[in-house]
Amino acid sequence: EEVRQMLYQMEKGGTGGRIKVPHAFEERCQRQERFLEALRQSYEIIGINRSWQNKMLYQRKVMASQMEEMSKLLFDCSAMMGYDKRGEECWEKVLRKCLKREKVLMSYIRFYENAGKRKEVFLTARSKRGSCPSERVADILSGVLKVPMVPARECRLAVYEETALFHFSEDVNYRVLTGVTQLPKDGETVCGDLFSVMRLEKGKDIFLLTDGMGSGKTAMEEGKQTLELMEQLLDAGFHEEETLRLANSAITFGIERTMYSSIDLLSFNLFTGVMKIMKAGSAATFIVKRDRVEVIRSRTLPAGLLWEVEFDVLYKKLYDGDSVVLVSDGILDSVDGENPEDELKGWLSTVYGENPKQAADKVMNWALEQALGARRDDMSVMVLHIWKKNHSITRQKAKYQEK
Repeated sequence: EEVRQMLYQMEKGGTGGRIKVPHAFEERCQRQERFLEALRQSYEIIGINRSWQNKMLYQRKVMASQMEEMSKLLFDCSAMMGYDKRGEECWEKVLRKCLKREKVLMSYIRFYENAGKRKEVFLTARSKRGSCPSERVADILSGVLKVPMVPARECRLAVYEETALFHFSEDVNYRVLTGVTQLPKDGETVCGDLFSVMRLEKGKDIFLLTDGMGSGKTAMEEGKQTLELMEQLLDAGFHEEETLRLANSAITFGIERTMYSSIDLLSFNLFTGVMKIMKAGSAATFIVKRDRVEVIRSRTLPAGLLWEVEFDVLYKKLYDGDSVVLVSDGILDSVDGENPEDELKGWLSTVYGENPKQAADKVMNWALEQALGARRDDMSVMVLHIWKKNHSITRQKAKYQEK
């Protein structure tokens, strides 16, 4: 019981503090100092062992989640594309006639639907003479299938006299224009904040903004590892939540245990216009609309501080003309006031509808004016402008569709 009381004191005040020895124990023990030293060492060893056991348990949990994510990826690959037989004979017959008028001979064609129920077309063709642009073929496909089609990213630019394979996919409904402005902290040569813009095959645009611990080159090198890991995971097909968890695990169990980083991850669906916003200890994000400005604040800790961390996740439907403004802590720290987010929110309506790069420059200049030109931290602004595409069918497409 007396030893339990001393251990309780260590648990409350740490092993370095003074321990009050019970009077009865003090009378019986002839080697108090040596006993207390051994008790402190045993307590520290037990604490270290428990810490490593917790780490091992968490690593097992991370490995289990990785295996689960891999199984989802394999399942998605198996269901990625299905053969579409609806109207296949009619589509093929009309398409051959339309391409003949363009001096293009088609030898093989297959219609598919991907996992997102979007149409994809693979065909082999050659030109009788000269060349025919792939966009012209996409226009004909749009009229026949009654959906907007475009050449896929890896598709050839034109049909030439030699036979080749062409890939066309359903066109997206939205585009995102991006503008970024960065300035380093006073006395630093480089900005420690990092950003990334990715286009995924699933019809998604990914936007990343990280703010590492400290500033300058050190913060840049630490944030670079996190950003590259997230890019590789997203490109491999991992979902956004699992990507953030694995990035947090990599930071937490890295060599530099004191490293941490705030993360903004935005995933925009180019077909539906829905943006998924994920934040880990980052500065506020602003959505600028025609009639109002919305503020999205983060209530979680940065990645790398805890083994298990929750992330703020929010879904927002965006429309043509809306803008999203991402800032690092350096922008808000430049504002002297209790609510810098509210002050920036009140001013941001002035940049609605502007070019993203010009809007980012204006936000940066506004922050510098608030701080009287002083840069207390690395400063970054990323502005995303949403633009909805107009898929009106041209007369030529309508003519193919009628025939």
